[in-house]
Amino acid sequence: MEFLSNLSGAIAVGVGFYAIYRIMVAVKKQNYAFVVMCVLFPVFIIGIPAYGIYTLKFKKVLKAKCEMVSKTTNNGSVDMFLTYVKQWGFFNHPEQWNQIKGVWFIVNECSNVSTAKKKELRDYLITNGLRLNNSEKQIIDNYKG
Repeated sequence: MEFLSNLSGAIAVGVGFYAIYRIMVAVKKQNYAFVVMCVLFPVFIIGIPAYGIYTLKFKKVLKAKCEMVSKTTNNGSVDMFLTYVKQWGFFNHPEQWNQIKGVWFIVNECSNVSTAKKKELRDYLITNGLRLNNSEKQIIDNYKG
């Protein structure tokens, strides 16, 4: 999967360079083409690595939030997790979905999380793209209060 991620980044760079080239060709004047290149080229050179760094940091923070819920599973940790994912969301990437699905399984099996909180988490995750089969959707009602 890492190869595909790197490949998609390389394709994005290639598309960016091709877009700049096409804009320069459309301008058709050397002076204007140079100005276009000087303006757009730094945007791609700076923007793509910055996006990559942002993506890595975001994945690291989401992984830390998932681990936090896994280690201390209670209503408070589920609330903090929900607050985070509602604010920042998550990437549509198999690794991210597996982490989030793992959090759902841990929360659902925990007796320290209320049934209402489990339902809130499940409904939010399903609404935002988590796929669960019928047996995985069933909430385990084992709250000890």
